Amino acid sequence: MVSFLLVGFLGTCLVWTFEHFRRRWYALLAIVVVAASVVIIASISMSALTLLGAESWYDRQPWEDVVLFVMMILGMAARYVTKEIEDRRRRIDELRRAGDPSKPGLQFDSWEFAYPLFFSVVTFGALLGQLQNSAISLANMILSFQTGFFWQTLLKRNYER
Repeated sequence: MVSFLLVGFLGTCLVWTFEHFRRRWYALLAIVVVAASVVIIASISMSALTLLGAESWYDRQPWEDVVLFVMMILGMAARYVTKEIEDRRRRIDELRRAGDPSKPGLQFDSWEFAYPLFFSVVTFGALLGQLQNSAISLANMILSFQTGFFWQTLLKRNYER
């Protein structure tokens, strides 16, 4: 109960801070990092997690799934960035054909970035179905990242069935 209150309070503070420091992204980034650290430390200290013994904390449930889910989300984010780089290359080629030597920047769209997150649960379910076990291994981490990177292909394949 206390952890939910803490998360809610920090979320409210983050929303207020975002509205207040809208133009100062570095202040917002620092506050987000501190808030995330507080939430992580509070959740670990309030849980029944024991860090002693032969098994590492990340080799237990639900932490194994959390690590794989984060790797999948990072794969989705990497796919968005690579897609934006490809679009930028296309725009540069069009500008060069028109005689303009300028190079446009990446066009970050927060809704396009968030779009794969709406399907993250479906994609993660497909990932867990592919894994022999959810233990943290290099192969499972790479497969999680790859699943996130190719989330559209996986979703189309499951939809066609």
